[in-house]
Amino acid sequence: MLWFDECYDENNYRFESAVEAASTADALLVVGTTGTTSLPAHMLQIAKARGLPVVDINPNDNPFAHAAIAGPGTWVQSSATAGMSSVLSALSIV
Repeated sequence: MLWFDECYDENNYRFESAVEAASTADALLVVGTTGTTSLPAHMLQIAKARGLPVVDINPNDNPFAHAAIAGPGTWVQSSATAGMSSVLSALSIV
């Protein structure tokens, strides 16, 4: 959580690392966030600009779900536990 006048820093929030990862990723997997804070929102902007698939696991509607539905990607409308289990099974990891 960030308070007024605070900012994301690398030591605590890994902002630069997250931006770098999103800049080279093949897809964006999002689990259980509303996407209303700046770091997750920034990750979505990068993914959309790069045309990456977005997979959103969340029981509630949010900006990531909209991006996933618009494609490429998918919205797994469920809890994190059930959704990750489904995604891992689909990838034959579990």
